Amino acid sequence: RSWSRPRQMSTIAAWTYNHQLSFWVVNLDAFGQPIGYEYQYTLMGSFEIGGDSRMDDTGIEFAPKSTFYFEYEGSNPPKRGWIVALGGQAGAPPTGAETIRSVTLWDIKMFGASEVPDMAAYTSNPR
Repeated sequence: RSWSRPRQMSTIAAWTYNHQLSFWVVNLDAFGQPIGYEYQYTLMGSFEIGGDSRMDDTGIEFAPKSTFYFEYEGSNPPKRGWIVALGGQAGAPPTGAETIRSVTLWDIKMFGASEVPDMAAYTSNPR
């Protein structure tokens, strides 16, 4: 689960996605309270502070604290409720890591069958 530049990264992504982004799953107890974090992976990506207003999957509109852009192709993409932070680190999420509130996927197969989908994760306040 350590970072490595994906072999299939597109040429465009290779020069724009130049920051390491680390992702964690939040483990919850029976009452929905966080009881720990499980490191998932580190990807190359880009980010911006803020972003356009979004609607999360519960239908509530929010203004993102940050927007993270990256490519991902696999069976376990980042989801609402996961934690994301800049930098490549395993272990517990650092102070200031942010909670993903909404995720968008863009299918870019029109640029070639081997192209990897682009994703954006929109965050709310720090965990």
